[in-house]
Amino acid sequence: MNRTLRHCVPCVAIVLALVLSSFPGAASAAPSIVPRPKEMAVQEGMLALTAVWIDPGTNAGERERTLLEQVFQTAGVPVAGEGVPARLSITPIDVPCRDSVHADALISQAYTLAIDGAGIRIEARTPLGLRYGIRSLDQLLDGPRLPYATILDWPDLPVRMLMVDPARQNENMAYYRRVIDFAARYKMNAVLCHLTDDQTSALYHEDYPELLHAHAWRPGQIRDLVAFAAERDIELVPEIESLGHSRMFTRLPDYADYLHQSNEERPDESWMGTDLPGFTNVLCPASPKAMQYLDAMYARAASTFRHPWLHIGFDEVDMTQCARCTESFGELGQDEWMSVALQQAGTAALRNAERFGVWGDMLLAHPAVMEGLVPAKTIVFDWHYGATVDESSVDFFKSRGFDVIACPALVCAPHMVLPDTHNFQNIANFSRIAREKDVLGVNTTVWVPTRYMSDVLWTGMAFAAEHAWAGSNHDEPAFHSAFAQDYFGTDGGGEFHEAWRRLTEIVWHRSEFNTACWMDEESLAAAAALAAKRDQGIRGHLGELRAVRNSLAELRPTVQRHQVEWDAIEQAAAIVEFSMEHLLAAADGVPQRTELEALDKRCVELMAVIEADWDRNRFADDPGKDGLYLAIQHLLFRFRQMHRFHGELLADSGN
Repeated sequence: MNRTLRHCVPCVAIVLALVLSSFPGAASAAPSIVPRPKEMAVQEGMLALTAVWIDPGTNAGERERTLLEQVFQTAGVPVAGEGVPARLSITPIDVPCRDSVHADALISQAYTLAIDGAGIRIEARTPLGLRYGIRSLDQLLDGPRLPYATILDWPDLPVRMLMVDPARQNENMAYYRRVIDFAARYKMNAVLCHLTDDQTSALYHEDYPELLHAHAWRPGQIRDLVAFAAERDIELVPEIESLGHSRMFTRLPDYADYLHQSNEERPDESWMGTDLPGFTNVLCPASPKAMQYLDAMYARAASTFRHPWLHIGFDEVDMTQCARCTESFGELGQDEWMSVALQQAGTAALRNAERFGVWGDMLLAHPAVMEGLVPAKTIVFDWHYGATVDESSVDFFKSRGFDVIACPALVCAPHMVLPDTHNFQNIANFSRIAREKDVLGVNTTVWVPTRYMSDVLWTGMAFAAEHAWAGSNHDEPAFHSAFAQDYFGTDGGGEFHEAWRRLTEIVWHRSEFNTACWMDEESLAAAAALAAKRDQGIRGHLGELRAVRNSLAELRPTVQRHQVEWDAIEQAAAIVEFSMEHLLAAADGVPQRTELEALDKRCVELMAVIEADWDRNRFADDPGKDGLYLAIQHLLFRFRQMHRFHGELLADSGN
């Protein structure tokens, strides 16, 4: 079909929807869907559903009819041979989407939904589009009733991905199933699984027991999770770090046979070094054992995830001069080293997958490395985590023929406990660039789960889903109101929006948080210095936090669903508040005994909250709980160390 014909004239109902949606407050006055539909008109009237009859004469498949039945049954609406008719139809609907090289993929996910006195009609060009329409219907259900409404909707971007980080902190399969269910409800369609990093391998392989997380994902578990995700139209994409971020190999007795060498004669404690003199955290391209490891891990990932893509990492790589590489490849500059390494990893990946993904930072720093890459086989995951995003990198990769996935971050290096406005601006701005530059998709990254409680991030993940599907139609207050209504079942969406906005505007990064959580004499002195410097600003933050916590507590009785997840937001705010109070208590050195006892009591209470979230979503017997990995970035470990130091100080004061 000629692409210009896709820009068809909408029907009268859709024109009405566009007019209605242009009025301030129109969305908040109407029933809400997340992500926000492109075009939605709500008319007066409600459709009562004493029973529903799914029209058997439609051309929809069994999967779509079953999904629709499940939606009604969950809402307590009987599906019978008589009742309100519900029709699912695959038909060539008109979709006025933007001019895009990905137009076919966007239109294939579009749907129309009409609800009136005659019944329910969902139409789409594909079964997938029907399933997205059914998910929107699910959100509109108000018990056994539906509002009269007309919707035409389609995504901004074809690939809408979330990245999880089991390599740095493995969460349990029940949690990942919750993530997949959540992603499906809000019309994401992929999850990138970051399976290996400096800390552990979350991908089980019997040949490398020293590298594994205690609960590494076994083949049967992965296949079950892949099947679970596929039923919900979510694809799982595996990532194996293939060059940098390989510090875990220092745990192998023959590490020297795996890691790239350097000329450093002392340990390098930077992100690219190791605690072993003479070695970086990079897999050596001249090491047969390193290449054998990659082959084995790629094969395991490909055979279990069964996705046509395989992400091979390649971020933050330091290719120093290496005696083994010099012997194998001769005297090469850094660009040549990187090119050799990437070509070898890419060739191995393509023995197991149709295309491979690669992070974009090293390609930007060393453009010559791209010379040997085949754009049709390579997907660049372009990551930038600033509030503002320089769009030139997208142009740079696209001009060389690569498909690009834009990668903002919900959680990244500076952050602790909660994402803040910095992250949400990054997601919104990078999603806009992805849409305007017509890239393949967006992948919102979530790094280092030890920094936060797992149940605190659902609002942020919904925000990412909204921008990936509906960023072109986003309205901030309307989004928070709709999400609060859909996820928490509260009608206090406006109040939730205001509380969440105020909470995320409090910037309290990891360095400040860790200083505030003093746990020895040295950090106590640092806390005193920071308290003196930031006293007034911190007191202002504390006033805001107390107001936010009061607002959330007032809304709590209206929460009908996901109470645990709501509590996690309140608890995270309490953790930040306590850390600031803990900092100010250090202003004059060791606090008085009564103040110290009160601080420690609160520390223990919050430590129990953090551990309960951990045990619910991770593993109670995880050795990482005791700070085995990333102790300095570890929320639970930090609280345990605070409690330990409080005990020492109290014991000393009793002598």
